[in-house]
Amino acid sequence: DEETGKYYLIAGYIESDYFDRNVNDERTEIEFSKDGLFDAELISKQELYAAIEPVIRKHFENVVENFRQKKLDTLNSFIAEKAPQYRILAKHSAVLENIVVTENMSEQDIDLKLYKAYQDIDFESRKEVNKILQSITEAEENPDTLRDKYLVVLHNLSELNKSKLAQYVVHRKYIIELFEKSLDLNQKGKYELEKTIHDIVFPTKKDSDEVLFEDQNLWLIDERLSFHTFLTSDKPLNSIEGLETESIDRPDLLIFNNPISFIEGEDAPFNSVVLVEFKRPMRDNYDPEKDNPIEQIYDYVSKIRAGKQITRKGRRYPIKDETWFYTYLVCDINDKIEKWASYAQLSKTYDGLGYYGYNKDLRCMIEILTFDQVLANAKKRNRVLFNKLGV
Repeated sequence: DEETGKYYLIAGYIESDYFDRNVNDERTEIEFSKDGLFDAELISKQELYAAIEPVIRKHFENVVENFRQKKLDTLNSFIAEKAPQYRILAKHSAVLENIVVTENMSEQDIDLKLYKAYQDIDFESRKEVNKILQSITEAEENPDTLRDKYLVVLHNLSELNKSKLAQYVVHRKYIIELFEKSLDLNQKGKYELEKTIHDIVFPTKKDSDEVLFEDQNLWLIDERLSFHTFLTSDKPLNSIEGLETESIDRPDLLIFNNPISFIEGEDAPFNSVVLVEFKRPMRDNYDPEKDNPIEQIYDYVSKIRAGKQITRKGRRYPIKDETWFYTYLVCDINDKIEKWASYAQLSKTYDGLGYYGYNKDLRCMIEILTFDQVLANAKKRNRVLFNKLGV
């Protein structure tokens, strides 16, 4: 009650000749038809509810409308502010009407109800699309009819794909915020270990056969890294099938890109190999004798080249002299990193924040990126999408 602030229940009492005729001897239960079986004398509970609902709604019209509007306001506000991926539901008002929202329902529960409603629409839309496609036979349809049917198909798919794109954009927004938070000082005054950052980009101790596309965020570093033949994450080199090495070194990310397309046969070499190495944010305790990360990366490249090949699903992929290596060192730059970059004859990036260079002997490009660079670049690349979606 809005005046008293107290909750109440509405108790309704129904009387009917049907109840009198179909009550049990103890007068504790009414007999209804069950399991959809037809019985001329009996009705189902669903039929009863369908008959009395409009009566109740009309009698308590003001109260019901007030609750209804509050529910729709709650759902629409949640969609607008927290879950734009469900905006397609706004075009299906009946779906929102059927969602039950209670007082003090958590955002997680609201999200779950919207997700289920979206899945129902997705399923029904795809079923309708398949039905239309199956009905199309050019021999029987004239061009105008075909065009109209295809327009319906395209419209349905477009709405669904927009919603799925929105989900992906929201996911990227969340990942960028998580990445940024991981770079901040935690409560103990220490920066997060590189494993935390690593796991956000790609789970450690895994390879690309074990991780779904949706669960990796290589796009934070470079959009192109998402499309590869094979990737290992923090696994020993000697565990990679076919690689001829005894080395137990574990590059943070080792990515083998698609074989050269114009070479046929079983021995098509890789276009390129990508190495990504992370160092803990704000790390400054590098040992001058053994912690040079640039030398560490070059050492990885040498060992992988010496390994000559890898084997994937029974197919041999050579690593030839012509195979390019692209390497990324992601770290915070300090005096030691600057000195090592100078010794390696690396140049400053155009923004002055990082370094890049080329090792001719190893046929290897190297780029040093700060965590702030990775974060800023990811925000810039996705800013248009975030603005369009309003997140």
